[in-house]
Amino acid sequence: KQERILGDTELKIDMVGPWDGDSTLLSEKHCWWMLARLNLPSCNARYINLRLNGVTRGTMHDMQTADPDFWTELNGDSDPIVFKVHRGNHLQLRPDSSGRGKKEAHRHTAPRRPTDALNDNYSTLIMLGEVANLSADWRYEARLSALMDVDEWLGAISVNHLSCNGDAWAIGYQHNVYAYIPEDRPALLGLDDLDSAFGLSMSFGTSDSIWRTGHDGSPVPEVDKMFVYAPFRRMYLRWLKKGVDDPMVNATVHTRFQAWNQALTASGMTDFGNPIGSFATMENWIETRRMSLVSQIQAATSVVFQVTTAPFSTNGLPGIIAGKAPVQDSVFCLNGVCWPVSWTSETNWQMRAPLTPGDNQLIIGAAEYDGGPVQTGAVSVLYTGPAANP
Repeated sequence: KQERILGDTELKIDMVGPWDGDSTLLSEKHCWWMLARLNLPSCNARYINLRLNGVTRGTMHDMQTADPDFWTELNGDSDPIVFKVHRGNHLQLRPDSSGRGKKEAHRHTAPRRPTDALNDNYSTLIMLGEVANLSADWRYEARLSALMDVDEWLGAISVNHLSCNGDAWAIGYQHNVYAYIPEDRPALLGLDDLDSAFGLSMSFGTSDSIWRTGHDGSPVPEVDKMFVYAPFRRMYLRWLKKGVDDPMVNATVHTRFQAWNQALTASGMTDFGNPIGSFATMENWIETRRMSLVSQIQAATSVVFQVTTAPFSTNGLPGIIAGKAPVQDSVFCLNGVCWPVSWTSETNWQMRAPLTPGDNQLIIGAAEYDGGPVQTGAVSVLYTGPAANP
């Protein structure tokens, strides 16, 4: 185990697809490509023709995994703190007699991956679980966002829902993710074994709910909470919108599948000695899934941006302005200055606007994540109180 292969002491050779195979050889490769296309952490899956002791074993994946080396390469972290989740929910509180997370339980659920130095410190994982189980309010949002890149985690989770990969945490069986939880920056989520997708074994069906967080009635309460909490719910729905608008578009899928099919065939790759199968069924499955997703997110994506507050007079500060916005809108401004909003639902926002004595013409703008045109609305507020104390 001390002799290096291609500069490493560990490698992962994995069959292509789930336990009963994928005759197209394309499903997992396409999932990793979707992650990369969405600018989320994505591992490499290299096709190889495996021969073992002179016997041809067929086309396999030489898999990169989201182990410490991956995060070192991605973030320049020389000693990354990484936990491999493979026996349950790593955010679940498992308190000891003092009420803190129990290290022994986390060792079983999400063992820490080894680095050059031995380390049995689970404090970052325990702290993340404690915060993920707080009551859902602005303090929960602030503290969880400080410890976790919530947007990135929801993006990674969304790819498993886009593809219906049923063999993963926060959708099906509670494993096959890596948690990278450094001490000096928000935690990131890495995926693993994306081979039960697109209608293959253990994949969920094309109409599966986007709100599923577990298999056979075993949800992940911490993710359920994110799905309900309006600001995080919007993040998740936004990722689904990105998915149906780009990597799941039929023309894009067809072009990808056709190019890979031709390349694999020309390279002599086979499905365990059999010719590579047609990708037509999988392509049609993806389009059917895409249409189901479009329907499930339509209410949150089709809302037209607007200011719903009518002109009013007040002697109190600040002025509370309300409105609606689709989940695509992610940047808001007040009279040309970026300004925060709070969310009372996935599409209803409120803004706390400063006012000066007299008539205040407030112009609120919103821009989509993809840089689309700024949408605007306006309201007039007559402020009859004293000037704000600077």
